[in-house]
Amino acid sequence: MAPVCCSFLAFPAELRIYIYRLLLISARPSTIYTDSPPYILANDLHPAVLCTCRSIYAEAQDMLYDFNTFRIDLRHTDLASVFRPYAYLLFRMTITCKC
Repeated sequence: MAPVCCSFLAFPAELRIYIYRLLLISARPSTIYTDSPPYILANDLHPAVLCTCRSIYAEAQDMLYDFNTFRIDLRHTDLASVFRPYAYLLFRMTITCKC
């Protein structure tokens, strides 16, 4: 008997969206450190799912950016020295995207 092949995209849209929410939406802000290499400190985000294929990327990428808060930590980069006089503003800045 041949193995059964099941495509994720064959699942109902409601189920795929539920899975995307589990993988791409965090209840807490994610801090992005600008050290080399940059990384995100949030164990509950799994953006690698967006790299699986173009269809999944197109269907789910908005969830990652529309429903999460990202903080960018500039304290350990050369940019921090440039913006030092304005550090009190930078470290309290929130960037939101309303698309």
